[in-house]
Amino acid sequence: MALDIRSFNKRVLLIGAGFSRNWGGRLAREVWEEIFSNPEIQKRPGLRTLLIRTPMFEDALAAITDIRTYDDEDRSAMQVAIQQVFQRMDEEHAAVLGGSTPKIDSGIGIKEFFARFYCQTDRIGYIFSLNQDALVERLASLWVGVPFSLPGLQYLPTTSPYPVGTSRFVGLAKPDLRNIRLSGNLNYIKLHGSFLWRPESPTRNESRSVRLLRDGG
Repeated sequence: MALDIRSFNKRVLLIGAGFSRNWGGRLAREVWEEIFSNPEIQKRPGLRTLLIRTPMFEDALAAITDIRTYDDEDRSAMQVAIQQVFQRMDEEHAAVLGGSTPKIDSGIGIKEFFARFYCQTDRIGYIFSLNQDALVERLASLWVGVPFSLPGLQYLPTTSPYPVGTSRFVGLAKPDLRNIRLSGNLNYIKLHGSFLWRPESPTRNESRSVRLLRDGG
């Protein structure tokens, strides 16, 4: 599907794990450590060996799609382990932001920094992210006057106790490219997807997975 991305601002922001790191987010190595320590992973020698040989967890995700070597239970265990890592991270961010004395700068500093990437002349802006966590979405939910948007998503109704708290940009969602509106928005583009996103047509093994589990990052 072709998209008209219009004129780019001279300033375009790309953020990675280092952004969330400032507020307790995990770097890739720390995500790997938590995945490896998960009891479901430890029960499965094949996954333990794979992770030991594969220091980047994204590469391990790609490897478990090999049906000749790994079975459905392997894939399910990996999905659960990754989901739990990002859930814990998001719960920590939500707790800090919801506290009486937030340690995360949810006010003018971060808001004004992000707003610099919105071009008032063309009425459009882009921020690209390599992160699968929801920290930026939680921060943006507190901002007034910034036309923040995650284009191409349809939020899903859920009765699950997760996600934590109330946040207008944080919720289970699936890709929806039919009604993308870029003009007038500061568009937040998550290049590696989100742990909150679900496949458009999930298979049995993908029903709880994030987009990252589908394409290996």
